[in-house]
Amino acid sequence: RVLAMARRRAGNGVLIGDLVQEGNMTLITAIEEYRGAGVRMQGGSLAAFLENRVDEALKALENYMTALAKYADGRMGALEIWNEYNNMSGPYKQQYKYNVNLHRAIWNGIKKGDPNLSVSGIDTDTWGILVSNELKDTLDLMNGEQLFDNISIHPYHMTQGTPEVGGSVKECVEETKRLLLSHGYNPNMNMHMSEIGWSEYRTGSRQKQAIYIVRNQALCYSLVPDTRVYHYCLHDLGEFNNRTNPTESKFGIVEDYADTGAGVPSLGKEAFVAIGYFNNLMANCGAFENITEKLGFKNDDAYVYKTVTR
Repeated sequence: RVLAMARRRAGNGVLIGDLVQEGNMTLITAIEEYRGAGVRMQGGSLAAFLENRVDEALKALENYMTALAKYADGRMGALEIWNEYNNMSGPYKQQYKYNVNLHRAIWNGIKKGDPNLSVSGIDTDTWGILVSNELKDTLDLMNGEQLFDNISIHPYHMTQGTPEVGGSVKECVEETKRLLLSHGYNPNMNMHMSEIGWSEYRTGSRQKQAIYIVRNQALCYSLVPDTRVYHYCLHDLGEFNNRTNPTESKFGIVEDYADTGAGVPSLGKEAFVAIGYFNNLMANCGAFENITEKLGFKNDDAYVYKTVTR
């Protein structure tokens, strides 16, 4: 189990071996303390013993975040608390009180270390906003407590339509603002689209993937002009391949030579070029008005926004 967790988290300079070692040492330490405490003789379970360590762990996390913020010394622009807690499995699934505890520990730790470091919270996807009620339930538990400076969402499109049809981005933004307001938070706080993308598999072609990704990005800017958009993801994920999860495997805007046989380490797809071109066009500009229909365009590939200089 530790190895499986390590494989999922490896990357960005962190090796599987290091993660396995850290995970095993933590688990061994907990088990040894459990045995040494004689809890088993008292009829207690390992699960209960570990649960009793939660407060200690949260305090350690808070201290770590304080140290991290001090060490960063202004070099970090923002810190995001978690990633899609609604997709947790096992005993923590839909137990949003644990997510609130994480927010509180990380928020308190960061602010002690650097009060000016921005903390981005919630970080849920379309499912968590519109279907499972994660966003509402989490805000209920927070009860107006300030545990984040801005909110981040992953407003993936959940239908087979175009970015404007079925409109998950628009619905997610509207519902997020509504819930923030109803729970005593500023509905106009900074909102980051910290994960958004469009799978080539769902569109049926790379050209259509490029078109929809750029249109979706423009839609984000039109709804939240000061947002930051982060595309998921850079590389196609060959480990999923077309048999296990074809949708997930083709979210990339770059293909990997190991999967395609290309003679270079990474080869940009049409989406990669389209995003770069769009960002250059939008430099120092903001979306102002969708004028596609005014210009008489009927083709599904046409999407025109009037822009204004910031």
